[in-house]
Amino acid sequence: MIVPLQSLVAGCVFRPATLQTHALHQFFRRLWVLPTALCHDAPTAGKPPFLYMNRSSALFLALAFLGGCQSMTPVSSQPVPAQKDAPPAPEAKPQVYGSFTQDTLVSLLSAELAGQRNRFDIALDNYVTQAVKTQDPGVSERAYQIAEYMGADQSALETALIWARNAPSDLEAQRAAAIQLARAGRYDDSLVYMERVLQGQGDTHFDFLALSAAETDPDTRNGLLKSFDRLLGKYPKNGQLIFGKALLLQQNGDSEQSLKLLEDNPPKEGEIAPILLHARLLQSMNRGKEAVPLLEKSIKKYPDDKRLR
Repeated sequence: MIVPLQSLVAGCVFRPATLQTHALHQFFRRLWVLPTALCHDAPTAGKPPFLYMNRSSALFLALAFLGGCQSMTPVSSQPVPAQKDAPPAPEAKPQVYGSFTQDTLVSLLSAELAGQRNRFDIALDNYVTQAVKTQDPGVSERAYQIAEYMGADQSALETALIWARNAPSDLEAQRAAAIQLARAGRYDDSLVYMERVLQGQGDTHFDFLALSAAETDPDTRNGLLKSFDRLLGKYPKNGQLIFGKALLLQQNGDSEQSLKLLEDNPPKEGEIAPILLHARLLQSMNRGKEAVPLLEKSIKKYPDDKRLR
């Protein structure tokens, strides 16, 4: 007989002070710490988000659920004689429950099991619902991972924003929100989140933001250019901002200004994209002969970088 998940946890009291509840939370946390299929340059982009839950994990979770069920103290069938002059019982302190309710735990477990059976639609729906309901950064991060894998743009945007809002010090969350906002065409909002990543000295993706604006109208790109100029006033030596602005200038047809910006700000060690844009600009301006030595020098310096081949 198959026992419904609700029956497993019905009547269970999940207390944050118990080892069992910590085990449940740690189980989900372990599932959520996965390679994030984030953006275009993620090394594990496109990997299914449910490869990491095996039989041992499922057994652990089942035991944690059962261990979390606190059985009630058996009531004796014999009447208890009343104590004379017994002091009044102290007022019971209100029970403090964990941040995840029984329904939430069931929903999350159902989502993980659905994902194991390739029912990503159910997994995504459950996780998005619980991300909105709990506002938990771990739940929203996991929901974002699934949405990214499925290509569910609206869900990815919604969950990335929940994640970023509830984990303000998590640079990965802020970057995810920035990228999803850029994909949705909300460039000004995207820059707000990307600046937070910049302030935290994390890896920014201003290049992605600029590239995502390639198909937009000139007014949008001009607005972005003003925003880039504002940020460059604060961070004048930031290579990502310089490269992003150069991209926007190129997209606006201002190759001369784009080239001047790159030449005035040589790329830092390991920055390949500005070199490629520099060479492309020279070729587009019928100065291809100048691009050859630039590329040859870069190939000698970075012989293993396939982008230069």
